[in-house]
Amino acid sequence: MNTEEAFVTLLVISTGLVFTLGIMLARARGRMQEMERALGIRPPLTRPVHQSDEHSGEVRIAQLERQVDQIANHLERLTDSQDFLSRILTDKLDRLPEARMDTPH
Repeated sequence: MNTEEAFVTLLVISTGLVFTLGIMLARARGRMQEMERALGIRPPLTRPVHQSDEHSGEVRIAQLERQVDQIANHLERLTDSQDFLSRILTDKLDRLPEARMDTPH
């Protein structure tokens, strides 16, 4: 296996791992929401804050802005970790000795 094949293989494995973890997280959140519904618990985002604030959309806009910022931070951390992993794998592949083909005769 040459260095390009090894790099592609490791990249596919890491992408599959991230995808699998994302699916597991989504399923866990779905289960939590089902349990909250069954118990009659309302998640914090659906609770009314105050009667006066409920009519003005400022509170909801502020919540949405905070959530978008949180998502952006998580995506940035995810891309940083992917860049780091790619850099480490590339460095390790560059340091590998040339592959020799030893065939038995």
